[in-house]
Amino acid sequence: MDIDKLIAKGNAWIGKNPTEEDDIDDIERMIGRLIKDPTNERAARILHSMVVGTRVTIAFTTDQQIQLNAGVEMVETLFDAFPHLAIPREKSQEKIAKAVHKALSTSIKAGEDYRVL
Repeated sequence: MDIDKLIAKGNAWIGKNPTEEDDIDDIERMIGRLIKDPTNERAARILHSMVVGTRVTIAFTTDQQIQLNAGVEMVETLFDAFPHLAIPREKSQEKIAKAVHKALSTSIKAGEDYRVL
């Protein structure tokens, strides 16, 4: 593990996450330990896990892939019908109805044709 690159990643993480005060303190402490002793494997492992993290790869089964494709088709159909649709953060029926209403109104105002699902 290249300690200089790890320290650089730690400093970059701090720059990207300025509001994570507790984590910043921990990362700065590990960086300090590595600067004092570049052979400190424990500090290097801790810092690596905090700033690099882990990557998880997920492989879909055939059934999951079929479900994924069906979902994509449904969403595509929805956007074909309502091209100005913006998905609301809150997924309540009321919020979704307002978003669809706004999208349909925008299409009508723009003189666009719309198709019913």
